[in-house]
Amino acid sequence: MQIKNEFLTVTFKTLGAEITSIKDNNGIEYLWQGEKSSWNGKSPHLFPIVGKINDGIFTHNNKTYALPRHGFARINDFEVLKHTDHQIHFALSVNHEISKVFPFVFLFEVIYSLYENTIVIDYIVSHDEKSFTFGLGAHPGFNIPILSKENFNDYFLLFEKSSATLHLLNSDGFITGDTKGLLFIENKLPLTHHLFDNDALVFSNMGESITLTNGANGISLHFAGFPYLGVWQTPNSNAKFICLEPWASLPATKNVSGDLTTNKTNITLKNNEIFEVSYTITIK
Repeated sequence: MQIKNEFLTVTFKTLGAEITSIKDNNGIEYLWQGEKSSWNGKSPHLFPIVGKINDGIFTHNNKTYALPRHGFARINDFEVLKHTDHQIHFALSVNHEISKVFPFVFLFEVIYSLYENTIVIDYIVSHDEKSFTFGLGAHPGFNIPILSKENFNDYFLLFEKSSATLHLLNSDGFITGDTKGLLFIENKLPLTHHLFDNDALVFSNMGESITLTNGANGISLHFAGFPYLGVWQTPNSNAKFICLEPWASLPATKNVSGDLTTNKTNITLKNNEIFEVSYTITIK
């Protein structure tokens, strides 16, 4: 399945409602194509949790449920509600298998729209519960370098602001609760593989956009409505990709268990409330 115009061709699969390719009109591939030796993903959606929860379980009405890392959206088939040349609309709702790990009635919609050289990704979460708590994030991976003649270290991240807050993770990928202030020279973070030796970099207070570039080619994300940004590649590797991940919530804090509301960054909707947020990917 594809959406396309004179600038871009974007390809999808129903499993996870995942983008599988972003090519420009010259045939250049911008999306990481997956590799078992480093990371086999491409652009999964993180729902109904980001990262991990303690011991992989949560409680609801005195029952215990197990959720996989980053949730179940990425491993379930979505229904296609609409498909035109420039838009595709996916939806995932509770089914028998999902109810075994997540006992809530919900609808998770992902809508992709193409405008010139920009892909708009809309998320809509609705439910039929008195109260519904969840986490949400995006996890697109991009080729770096973009062109074969370039090198990984040619690239840098260009932030909207000259400072950000770094949320520290422990060795198990949980939030420690500690933060560190960062200052960027000319809003730039030069990229090296060693940046990711201790797993992802998780930012807040970094503005609403970021650009992966070598000063010429590049990919920009705009993510107003997402308070956090994860930046990741496989730790201790020379992988040729980087993930730029707008997050609406954070992974769990180590040793804080219970129901999903114990993660204070998760989103809670009351009866009849709907959550909507979007981000964009622009190929430059």
